[in-house]
Amino acid sequence: MTVDTKIEEMLIEAIFEVFEKMFYLSLEPLNADHKGCDIAAIIGLDGSVRGEDDIAVTINFDGSVRGEGQISLSGGLTEMMAQNMLSLDACEITEKDIEDCSKEAANMIWGNFLRKFNADEAFNLSIPIFRRSPGAIPCQGPDLQNPMFRLNFVSNGECLEVIMTMSDRNR
Repeated sequence: MTVDTKIEEMLIEAIFEVFEKMFYLSLEPLNADHKGCDIAAIIGLDGSVRGEDDIAVTINFDGSVRGEGQISLSGGLTEMMAQNMLSLDACEITEKDIEDCSKEAANMIWGNFLRKFNADEAFNLSIPIFRRSPGAIPCQGPDLQNPMFRLNFVSNGECLEVIMTMSDRNR
């Protein structure tokens, strides 16, 4: 098993744990054969999740490795997250609730991943940056020549894309 494969597995495990424990949502990996989600309508040609009510949250991390993570979520997924995490009805959800839940998801995913990656090291996480309409905002990693991981998931017909770049601190 390659190092990249191990890193990808740790990232997937962190994503599943956060969405199941924090938001009570099950995710399925999304691939070209998946029939539960209209990939052409949701995933752009460059692999980005697209839609007018979609969001993106970007976070940077620094320690023995440094990098950037971005989650892009379809609008329906962010609403389900807020409903489940905050015990709200759909009509009670505010823009601030969606922003806070999305930022917390990014914090939890990368906090969980970095603990799995190196439990003995302290990492610094930046304050998450929230944006609407992520299709126009590509993930700008520290150096796109470094390992890049792009993972797509679906939950109840709503989509999540996770992008991560990372590089050795010595580079």
